[in-house]
Amino acid sequence: MLIGSRLSETEKTLSLLQLLSLLRRFRLGPFYGFVLVFILLCAGSKSLAGESHLLVKNPLRDFGLTVIDANSPEFSAEIGDLLTAEAAGKASAFLSTSLVIVNNTGKYIWGFTAVYTYPDWISPAGTAWKHRISPSGGGAADRSRMLAPGARFLITPVSDFLASRDANGNTVLQPLMDEGMDRMISHFKAQHPNANERVEAVIDSVIFEDGTIAGPDSEDMMGRVNERIRAEKDLAASMSDLRGDDLKKKLSLHAHKGMGDEYSGRTSAVAQSLLQVLSAKGEPVVLEVLQRLRTKNWFGNSEFVRRK
Repeated sequence: MLIGSRLSETEKTLSLLQLLSLLRRFRLGPFYGFVLVFILLCAGSKSLAGESHLLVKNPLRDFGLTVIDANSPEFSAEIGDLLTAEAAGKASAFLSTSLVIVNNTGKYIWGFTAVYTYPDWISPAGTAWKHRISPSGGGAADRSRMLAPGARFLITPVSDFLASRDANGNTVLQPLMDEGMDRMISHFKAQHPNANERVEAVIDSVIFEDGTIAGPDSEDMMGRVNERIRAEKDLAASMSDLRGDDLKKKLSLHAHKGMGDEYSGRTSAVAQSLLQVLSAKGEPVVLEVLQRLRTKNWFGNSEFVRRK
Protein backbone atom coordinates (compact mmCIF):
# COMPACT_ATOMS: atom_id res chain seq x y z
CA MET A 1 0.00 0.00 0.00
CA LEU A 2 1.25 3.41 -0.97
CA ILE A 3 0.59 5.99 1.72
CA GLY A 4 2.37 8.69 3.68
CA SER A 5 5.88 9.46 2.39
CA ARG A 6 5.32 7.08 -0.54
CA LEU A 7 2.53 9.15 -2.01
CA SER A 8 4.92 10.95 -4.37
CA GLU A 9 5.88 7.66 -6.02
CA THR A 10 2.20 6.82 -6.49
CA GLU A 11 1.56 10.18 -8.07
CA LYS A 12 4.43 9.55 -10.49
CA THR A 13 2.94 6.21 -11.45
CA LEU A 14 -0.51 7.68 -11.97
CA SER A 15 0.93 10.47 -14.12
CA LEU A 16 2.53 7.82 -16.29
CA LEU A 17 -0.74 5.90 -16.48
CA GLN A 18 -2.37 9.10 -17.69
CA LEU A 19 0.46 9.51 -20.21
CA LEU A 20 -0.22 6.06 -21.59
CA SER A 21 -3.89 7.00 -21.91
CA LEU A 22 -2.91 10.08 -23.93
CA LEU A 23 -0.67 7.91 -26.10
CA ARG A 24 -3.65 5.77 -27.04
CA ARG A 25 -6.01 8.72 -27.43
CA PHE A 26 -3.79 10.74 -29.80
CA ARG A 27 -2.25 7.75 -31.60
CA LEU A 28 1.34 8.93 -31.39
CA GLY A 29 3.88 7.32 -33.68
CA PRO A 30 5.73 4.09 -32.84
CA PHE A 31 8.98 5.84 -31.84
CA TYR A 32 7.29 8.11 -29.29
CA GLY A 33 5.12 5.23 -28.23
CA PHE A 34 8.18 3.12 -27.50
CA VAL A 35 9.83 5.92 -25.51
CA LEU A 36 6.72 6.62 -23.43
CA VAL A 37 5.99 2.98 -22.71
CA PHE A 38 9.65 2.40 -21.75
CA ILE A 39 9.46 5.27 -19.27
CA LEU A 40 6.14 3.97 -17.97
CA LEU A 41 7.39 0.46 -17.36
CA CYS A 42 10.61 1.55 -15.69
CA ALA A 43 9.00 4.06 -13.36
CA GLY A 44 5.86 2.00 -12.82
CA SER A 45 7.89 -1.06 -11.92
CA LYS A 46 9.75 0.90 -9.26
CA SER A 47 6.74 2.60 -7.72
CA LEU A 48 4.40 -0.37 -7.75
CA ALA A 49 6.50 -3.52 -7.58
CA GLY A 50 9.14 -1.98 -5.35
CA GLU A 51 6.54 -1.10 -2.73
CA SER A 52 4.58 -4.35 -2.91
CA HIS A 53 4.51 -6.79 -0.01
CA LEU A 54 2.20 -9.11 -1.94
CA LEU A 55 2.74 -12.86 -2.32
CA VAL A 56 0.64 -14.32 -5.14
CA LYS A 57 -0.19 -18.00 -5.61
CA ASN A 58 -1.87 -19.16 -8.79
CA PRO A 59 -2.62 -22.92 -8.74
CA LEU A 60 -4.72 -22.41 -11.89
CA ARG A 61 -1.77 -21.42 -14.07
CA ASP A 62 -1.75 -24.78 -15.86
CA PHE A 63 -5.41 -24.28 -16.78
CA GLY A 64 -4.51 -21.05 -18.60
CA LEU A 65 -5.59 -18.51 -15.99
CA THR A 66 -2.86 -15.88 -15.94
CA VAL A 67 -2.28 -13.44 -13.07
CA ILE A 68 -0.47 -10.13 -13.53
CA ASP A 69 0.46 -8.41 -10.26
CA ALA A 70 2.37 -5.26 -9.34
CA ASN A 71 5.67 -7.14 -9.56
CA SER A 72 5.18 -7.59 -13.31
CA PRO A 73 6.42 -4.99 -15.83
CA GLU A 74 3.09 -5.44 -17.65
CA PHE A 75 1.03 -4.31 -14.67
CA SER A 76 1.22 -0.54 -15.18
CA ALA A 77 0.11 -0.80 -18.81
CA GLU A 78 -2.76 -3.13 -17.85
CA ILE A 79 -3.96 -0.64 -15.22
CA GLY A 80 -3.78 2.13 -17.79
CA ASP A 81 -6.04 0.10 -20.07
CA LEU A 82 -8.49 -0.98 -17.37
CA LEU A 83 -9.00 2.19 -15.31
CA THR A 84 -9.66 5.83 -15.97
CA ALA A 85 -7.17 8.32 -14.53
CA GLU A 86 -9.72 9.23 -11.83
CA ALA A 87 -10.28 5.61 -10.83
CA ALA A 88 -6.53 4.86 -10.81
CA GLY A 89 -5.96 7.88 -8.59
CA LYS A 90 -8.52 6.74 -6.05
CA ALA A 91 -7.10 3.21 -6.12
CA SER A 92 -3.57 4.37 -5.28
CA ALA A 93 -3.83 2.99 -1.73
CA PHE A 94 -4.36 -0.58 -2.94
CA LEU A 95 -3.04 -0.81 -6.51
CA SER A 96 0.11 -2.53 -5.28
CA THR A 97 -2.00 -5.41 -3.93
CA SER A 98 -4.39 -5.62 -6.87
CA LEU A 99 -4.36 -8.34 -9.55
CA VAL A 100 -5.20 -8.49 -13.24
CA ILE A 101 -6.69 -11.86 -14.21
CA VAL A 102 -6.24 -12.82 -17.87
CA ASN A 103 -8.45 -15.56 -19.30
CA ASN A 104 -6.07 -17.61 -21.44
CA THR A 105 -8.02 -20.82 -20.80
CA GLY A 106 -9.76 -20.78 -24.19
CA LYS A 107 -13.09 -21.14 -22.35
CA TYR A 108 -15.74 -18.77 -21.07
CA ILE A 109 -15.48 -18.31 -17.31
CA TRP A 110 -18.69 -18.04 -15.28
CA GLY A 111 -16.85 -16.97 -12.13
CA PHE A 112 -13.65 -17.22 -10.16
CA THR A 113 -12.54 -16.71 -6.56
CA ALA A 114 -9.49 -14.97 -5.17
CA VAL A 115 -8.67 -14.97 -1.47
CA TYR A 116 -6.67 -12.22 0.24
CA THR A 117 -5.02 -13.20 3.51
CA TYR A 118 -3.37 -10.77 5.95
CA PRO A 119 -0.95 -12.79 8.13
CA ASP A 120 -0.27 -9.85 10.47
CA TRP A 121 -3.96 -9.18 11.14
CA ILE A 122 -5.31 -11.86 13.48
CA SER A 123 -9.06 -12.31 13.84
CA PRO A 124 -10.82 -12.94 17.19
CA ALA A 125 -10.84 -16.63 16.26
CA GLY A 126 -7.04 -16.61 16.29
CA THR A 127 -6.57 -17.03 12.54
CA ALA A 128 -5.26 -14.63 9.91
CA TRP A 129 -7.96 -12.35 8.54
CA LYS A 130 -9.19 -13.35 5.07
CA HIS A 131 -11.18 -11.55 2.40
CA ARG A 132 -12.88 -13.45 -0.44
CA ILE A 133 -13.51 -11.83 -3.84
CA SER A 134 -15.86 -13.87 -6.08
CA PRO A 135 -17.00 -12.06 -9.24
CA SER A 136 -19.42 -14.13 -11.30
CA GLY A 137 -22.40 -14.05 -13.63
CA GLY A 138 -24.56 -14.45 -10.53
CA GLY A 139 -27.00 -16.94 -11.95
CA ALA A 140 -28.02 -18.69 -15.14
CA ALA A 141 -26.05 -16.21 -17.23
CA ASP A 142 -25.37 -16.03 -20.94
CA ARG A 143 -21.92 -15.42 -22.36
CA SER A 144 -22.35 -11.65 -22.31
CA ARG A 145 -22.00 -11.82 -18.52
CA MET A 146 -19.01 -14.18 -18.48
CA LEU A 147 -15.28 -13.57 -18.80
CA ALA A 148 -14.55 -14.37 -22.43
CA PRO A 149 -11.31 -15.91 -23.70
CA GLY A 150 -8.63 -13.22 -23.85
CA ALA A 151 -10.50 -10.87 -21.51
CA ARG A 152 -8.93 -9.09 -18.53
CA PHE A 153 -10.43 -8.63 -15.07
CA LEU A 154 -9.05 -6.38 -12.32
CA ILE A 155 -9.67 -7.48 -8.76
CA THR A 156 -8.68 -5.43 -5.73
CA PRO A 157 -8.93 -5.87 -1.95
CA VAL A 158 -11.83 -3.39 -2.06
CA SER A 159 -14.68 -5.73 -3.02
CA ASP A 160 -16.66 -3.54 -5.43
CA PHE A 161 -13.66 -1.85 -7.03
CA LEU A 162 -13.58 -4.08 -10.12
CA ALA A 163 -12.90 -3.50 -13.79
CA SER A 164 -12.72 -5.58 -16.95
CA ARG A 165 -12.23 -5.36 -20.69
CA ASP A 166 -12.72 -7.86 -23.49
CA ALA A 167 -10.08 -9.39 -25.75
CA ASN A 168 -10.44 -6.47 -28.17
CA GLY A 169 -9.72 -3.91 -25.46
CA ASN A 170 -13.31 -2.71 -25.09
CA THR A 171 -14.39 -1.70 -21.59
CA VAL A 172 -16.87 -4.12 -20.04
CA LEU A 173 -16.91 -3.10 -16.37
CA GLN A 174 -15.74 -0.01 -14.48
CA PRO A 175 -15.89 0.73 -10.74
CA LEU A 176 -18.66 3.17 -9.82
CA MET A 177 -16.89 6.26 -8.53
CA ASP A 178 -19.44 7.68 -6.10
CA GLU A 179 -19.72 8.53 -2.41
CA GLY A 180 -20.32 4.90 -1.54
CA MET A 181 -17.04 3.89 -3.18
CA ASP A 182 -15.24 6.75 -1.42
CA ARG A 183 -16.50 5.39 1.91
CA MET A 184 -15.33 1.87 1.05
CA ILE A 185 -11.88 3.13 0.12
CA SER A 186 -11.66 5.23 3.29
CA HIS A 187 -12.68 2.18 5.33
CA PHE A 188 -9.98 0.11 3.64
CA LYS A 189 -7.32 2.73 4.40
CA ALA A 190 -8.39 2.84 8.05
CA GLN A 191 -8.19 -0.96 8.32
CA HIS A 192 -4.82 -1.18 6.54
CA PRO A 193 -2.67 1.79 7.59
CA ASN A 194 0.62 -0.16 7.55
CA ALA A 195 2.46 0.24 4.25
CA ASN A 196 4.61 -2.79 5.11
CA GLU A 197 1.68 -5.09 5.84
CA ARG A 198 2.13 -8.54 4.38
CA VAL A 199 -0.56 -9.69 1.96
CA GLU A 200 -1.09 -13.08 0.35
CA ALA A 201 -3.42 -13.62 -2.60
CA VAL A 202 -4.49 -17.02 -3.92
CA ILE A 203 -6.57 -17.75 -7.00
CA ASP A 204 -8.64 -20.39 -5.29
CA SER A 205 -11.02 -21.61 -7.96
CA VAL A 206 -12.56 -20.96 -11.35
CA ILE A 207 -15.96 -22.10 -12.60
CA PHE A 208 -16.30 -22.52 -16.34
CA GLU A 209 -19.32 -22.05 -18.57
CA ASP A 210 -20.20 -25.75 -18.43
CA GLY A 211 -20.23 -25.78 -14.61
CA THR A 212 -16.93 -27.58 -14.12
CA ILE A 213 -14.71 -26.18 -11.37
CA ALA A 214 -10.92 -26.18 -11.12
CA GLY A 215 -8.57 -25.21 -8.34
CA PRO A 216 -8.20 -26.12 -4.67
CA ASP A 217 -11.53 -24.42 -3.82
CA SER A 218 -10.67 -23.94 -0.14
CA GLU A 219 -13.64 -21.55 0.08
CA ASP A 220 -16.05 -24.29 -1.12
CA MET A 221 -17.47 -22.24 -3.99
CA MET A 222 -18.79 -25.46 -5.51
CA GLY A 223 -20.92 -26.03 -2.41
CA ARG A 224 -21.90 -22.35 -2.10
CA VAL A 225 -23.05 -22.00 -5.70
CA ASN A 226 -24.87 -25.33 -5.64
CA GLU A 227 -26.75 -24.21 -2.52
CA ARG A 228 -27.87 -21.07 -4.36
CA ILE A 229 -29.08 -23.14 -7.28
CA ARG A 230 -30.94 -25.53 -4.97
CA ALA A 231 -32.55 -22.57 -3.18
CA GLU A 232 -33.89 -21.15 -6.44
CA LYS A 233 -35.22 -24.52 -7.60
CA ASP A 234 -36.89 -25.25 -4.26
CA LEU A 235 -38.46 -21.79 -4.03
CA ALA A 236 -39.86 -22.01 -7.54
CA ALA A 237 -41.17 -25.56 -7.00
CA SER A 238 -42.92 -24.57 -3.77
CA MET A 239 -44.92 -21.91 -5.62
CA SER A 240 -45.97 -23.82 -8.70
CA ASP A 241 -49.65 -23.88 -7.68
CA LEU A 242 -49.90 -20.53 -5.87
CA ARG A 243 -51.73 -17.51 -7.23
CA GLY A 244 -53.02 -14.17 -5.98
CA ASP A 245 -52.71 -13.43 -2.27
CA ASP A 246 -51.32 -16.90 -1.54
CA LEU A 247 -48.41 -16.25 -3.90
CA LYS A 248 -47.70 -12.83 -2.38
CA LYS A 249 -47.86 -14.17 1.20
CA LYS A 250 -45.46 -17.01 0.43
CA LEU A 251 -43.02 -14.64 -1.23
CA SER A 252 -43.22 -12.27 1.75
CA LEU A 253 -42.60 -15.14 4.15
CA HIS A 254 -39.42 -16.19 2.32
CA ALA A 255 -38.27 -12.61 1.82
CA HIS A 256 -38.02 -12.03 5.57
CA LYS A 257 -36.30 -15.28 6.55
CA GLY A 258 -32.88 -13.67 6.74
CA MET A 259 -29.43 -14.43 5.34
CA GLY A 260 -28.10 -17.09 7.73
CA ASP A 261 -26.42 -19.26 5.06
CA GLU A 262 -26.10 -19.55 1.28
CA TYR A 263 -29.41 -21.38 0.91
CA SER A 264 -31.53 -19.06 3.06
CA GLY A 265 -29.73 -16.00 1.76
CA ARG A 266 -30.45 -16.87 -1.86
CA THR A 267 -34.04 -17.80 -1.05
CA SER A 268 -34.58 -14.46 0.68
CA ALA A 269 -32.89 -12.44 -2.06
CA VAL A 270 -34.88 -14.07 -4.88
CA ALA A 271 -38.16 -13.70 -2.97
CA GLN A 272 -37.46 -10.01 -2.39
CA SER A 273 -36.74 -9.52 -6.09
CA LEU A 274 -39.92 -11.33 -7.08
CA LEU A 275 -41.97 -9.13 -4.74
CA GLN A 276 -40.56 -6.10 -6.52
CA VAL A 277 -41.42 -7.63 -9.89
CA LEU A 278 -44.92 -8.42 -8.62
CA SER A 279 -45.43 -4.81 -7.60
CA ALA A 280 -43.96 -3.31 -10.77
CA LYS A 281 -45.03 -5.72 -13.51
CA GLY A 282 -47.74 -7.96 -12.12
CA GLU A 283 -48.33 -11.62 -11.39
CA PRO A 284 -47.99 -13.01 -14.95
CA VAL A 285 -44.39 -11.85 -15.12
CA VAL A 286 -43.62 -13.40 -11.72
CA LEU A 287 -45.10 -16.70 -12.84
CA GLU A 288 -42.97 -16.57 -15.97
CA VAL A 289 -39.83 -15.98 -13.91
CA LEU A 290 -40.70 -18.84 -11.56
CA GLN A 291 -41.13 -21.15 -14.52
CA ARG A 292 -37.68 -20.22 -15.82
CA LEU A 293 -36.18 -20.86 -12.37
CA ARG A 294 -37.75 -24.32 -12.33
CA THR A 295 -36.55 -25.35 -15.78
CA LYS A 296 -33.41 -23.40 -16.72
CA ASN A 297 -29.97 -24.73 -15.83
CA TRP A 298 -27.27 -22.32 -14.75
CA PHE A 299 -24.61 -24.15 -16.79
CA GLY A 300 -25.98 -25.33 -20.10
CA ASN A 301 -26.65 -29.04 -19.81
CA SER A 302 -25.44 -29.21 -16.21
CA GLU A 303 -27.70 -28.33 -13.32
CA PHE A 304 -24.93 -27.97 -10.72
CA VAL A 305 -21.22 -27.13 -10.35
CA ARG A 306 -19.07 -30.23 -10.40
CA ARG A 307 -15.52 -31.50 -10.68
CA LYS A 308 -14.59 -32.68 -14.15
